[in-house]
Amino acid sequence: MAVRQSATQRTREAVALNRLGAEMRRLWAEGLAGSATIEAVRDTGERLAGNAVVDVDLVVLVDGRAPYATTLRTPIGGTDVTPYRPGARYNVKVDPQDPANLTFAG
Repeated sequence: MAVRQSATQRTREAVALNRLGAEMRRLWAEGLAGSATIEAVRDTGERLAGNAVVDVDLVVLVDGRAPYATTLRTPIGGTDVTPYRPGARYNVKVDPQDPANLTFAG
């Protein structure tokens, strides 16, 4: 049986998605280009607009900086985490002021 969300919960989720989208756009425009290799992925059990929220352990490389490890908590499309497998490498954009703040880049 599907659980119905209240209007308040839907509004909270819409606000959260809008904030995430704004931050992604800012990082795409202002972030440092780099790459990240996935070390591990864990489903947090949280959901945002029906999508799984996962913790992704990454090793990040940005030119001119030492490699570093961080964990990114992010929603993914749907609930299938299998595309995010250990060893997979993705382009990222990293906040120059906060290296733990990053997003996957196209």
